[in-house]
Amino acid sequence: MIKLPPKHCKNCGCLYTPKRITQCFCSDNCRKSYYAVHYYHRTVAFKECPNCGNEFETTRPNRQIYCSEECRIQAMYKRKYGNIDEVGNCELCGEHYKLHEYKGLKLCTKCEYAARFIDSGLVGRYLDLANL
Repeated sequence: MIKLPPKHCKNCGCLYTPKRITQCFCSDNCRKSYYAVHYYHRTVAFKECPNCGNEFETTRPNRQIYCSEECRIQAMYKRKYGNIDEVGNCELCGEHYKLHEYKGLKLCTKCEYAARFIDSGLVGRYLDLANL
């Protein structure tokens, strides 16, 4: 075992012999009191959610974009599939569902999947999904 040179505690400044290279504090109490002051008391910022428009407070203003996990997922689906909040009749099968936009058409989930699958060139045995 290699003996490490003495270091100064990051919190109280006393000299101690570390047990491992990455050790920064002389004791657990010093570590806890340091992080209680420097880490847990973050500044609070107010931001507007780009998905729902609600104002929310965050301690991570550079990283947190949406007010909740639900808004983050909704925004991801909007980017990927278009507007999913509209309810109406599918332009292919006529069923009443939440609609997705695909190439200008308003389709239910089943028809949208079939249209994407057909457009990908992998028609095969799944052609009957769209009832075309």
